[in-house]
Amino acid sequence: MEYHEYANLFPMMNEKEFEDLCSSISRGYHAQNPIIIYQGKILDGRNRQRACERVNVLAMYSEFVGTDDEAFEYAKDNNLTRKHWTADQLAMIALELEPIEAERARQRMSAGGGDKTSGSADQHYPVEDKGKAAEKAAKKTGASVRKVQRAKALKKKSAKLAEEVKAGNKSLVDAEKEVKKEERKEYIEKQVEEIQSNKFQPPTGLFDVIVVDPPWPYDTKYDPNGRRAANPYPEMSLDEIQSINLPASNDCILWLWTTHKFMRHSFDLLDQWGFRDVAIVTWVKDRMGLGSWLRSQSEFCIMAVKGSPKVNLTNQTTIINGALREHSRKPDEFYSFVDSLCVGYKLDWFSRQQRDGWVSFGNDTEKFNE
Repeated sequence: MEYHEYANLFPMMNEKEFEDLCSSISRGYHAQNPIIIYQGKILDGRNRQRACERVNVLAMYSEFVGTDDEAFEYAKDNNLTRKHWTADQLAMIALELEPIEAERARQRMSAGGGDKTSGSADQHYPVEDKGKAAEKAAKKTGASVRKVQRAKALKKKSAKLAEEVKAGNKSLVDAEKEVKKEERKEYIEKQVEEIQSNKFQPPTGLFDVIVVDPPWPYDTKYDPNGRRAANPYPEMSLDEIQSINLPASNDCILWLWTTHKFMRHSFDLLDQWGFRDVAIVTWVKDRMGLGSWLRSQSEFCIMAVKGSPKVNLTNQTTIINGALREHSRKPDEFYSFVDSLCVGYKLDWFSRQQRDGWVSFGNDTEKFNE
């Protein structure tokens, strides 16, 4: 026998709960509770009906007598009071209740002569219900409106994960994390494909100022399920980074971004590229990030030179204060600092944002464009 749409709003028992119910019915409990039928479908008692069939116990049936509104309230109240539902499950239930609420309101308004709010009698979705159906569904189930919105976003991205949350097998937060991991995996795979197919070419000409933010090898390469600090882009080995042929002019200033872990490798890299280090700029972030030994709240950029470049030194120091934003995104204050100090033709290697007065190079140069 089919299940009524009102019953299907609610998840079935999990395997352990169902086995316990079967055992209970086989001992003579619960079977005397009738299975409720409405419009030729099971309105309440889906699990009891399945359990009776499993243990070969004759089930009792009873026809629900009442209005459609009453049938809906009966199914809702029985299911919401019979079992403890998590806040995440209630959000998923409310999400599926929303279109039913909207349709029921439409039918009521049509029967009553139209939408009293708008004065229209023939709208498919009355104005009154466009913004209120979700609110009503959340109120009836006791779910958070905000959490229902999150549930809707999850279902749009992964109906399978939404069902897992509804069944109580997964939390909404964990499901959202899985979606983000999958999105990051797809994003990385797209970048790798672009890199391997050589869809972007190195810049032509020579540059007087070069900023390089290498994708240092943290051993999180292409791992969407790795630790929280995993890079959201493909990494390069030290040999691959050293093999980069920088288009530097004879008198060039290089700004090399690095971290604690790769500080010692950075100086070898500068030797390989033919630059000498002259200063280290420290970016002091407005909040701390991750770290294995200490929580990091700083990042470093080595200033190195080739030949005899000129700088416009006024009051610039070795400290830059700037907000911590997305992973790998450098502060705007750094580029203002470089612009104030350096003149000439400027290149941002591994750039993730277009900037006025700079040539941007990389496979994701518009990542942080606003």
